[in-house]
Amino acid sequence: MRKSIILLFALSFIIIEGMAQSPSDTKVDYLKRKLTFNYMNPDQGVWWVNTLRFDEESNEFRFKTVSAKNPAKILGRKHTERAFRLEDLNPYLITVEDIDENSGYLVEGKLLRIETVKHKDLVRKFINTSSATPQSYIHFVIPAYLSDSSNAIADSLKTAFKELILEATSIYRSDDDQVNRVNILSALTGDFSSKDVKRFTSPHSDYVISFEEYQDRKRVKAGFIGHDSENSIYYELDIYESGKLMESHFRIDTTQKILTLQGISHPERSIVFENKSKIVYHYGDIEVIYRPARSF
Repeated sequence: MRKSIILLFALSFIIIEGMAQSPSDTKVDYLKRKLTFNYMNPDQGVWWVNTLRFDEESNEFRFKTVSAKNPAKILGRKHTERAFRLEDLNPYLITVEDIDENSGYLVEGKLLRIETVKHKDLVRKFINTSSATPQSYIHFVIPAYLSDSSNAIADSLKTAFKELILEATSIYRSDDDQVNRVNILSALTGDFSSKDVKRFTSPHSDYVISFEEYQDRKRVKAGFIGHDSENSIYYELDIYESGKLMESHFRIDTTQKILTLQGISHPERSIVFENKSKIVYHYGDIEVIYRPARSF
């Protein structure tokens, strides 16, 4: 009987997966539809009832999970709810992992996990209505009983999330200089990776941040990045371990929609703030990409 019930829910999920989306469907609608479903932990005989909602006013998703012996009777049951915003997530740290055993709401299948920008605890968590410790990730279970569809569903959700997060985390140029300054210095603050280079950046003042860069765990340079509000320019001072100094000056490129700093005396240099998780330095034909990363 239990297997029949599981197969019935699996079949309904697979049928929905195979339906073509109408032109009016949005990616948000797609996520809400796919992540609102029930599944059972067959080892414990417990159902898990999942609901994804989106509040347009707060621009926030709320993912609620409730356990129950009968999915039709969940009133009064303990529930866990996680609240997150797309603009707080990292589009480059979305993974699909295998779950090999049944434990609570984690059942055999796939686990879709999305990290937050700069690994900050930006996912709010509630147990019933009480606040719990916030998290630096959000994840969703795709049960294995969906057979071959579990891979397709997980990959489809990963693609939809990535596209939405890229849109939500883009950093656009503002007509307000103060907004641009805050966005630039905020984007550049934190721990970053660029291939085998690690950059550690921290606030020095409201208008200046300091940084250190390491390669193979050895410091190769340090310096400052700041804003000269009187002259409306940005600068980066690189102090190499060899004793070499290099200073670059930039202005905001008003021809670009994406926030971009263009070199003044060296126009072949630029810094493009593509989104909260990707900053691209251009030195002529050389491109160096910095992405937030955990400390080594």
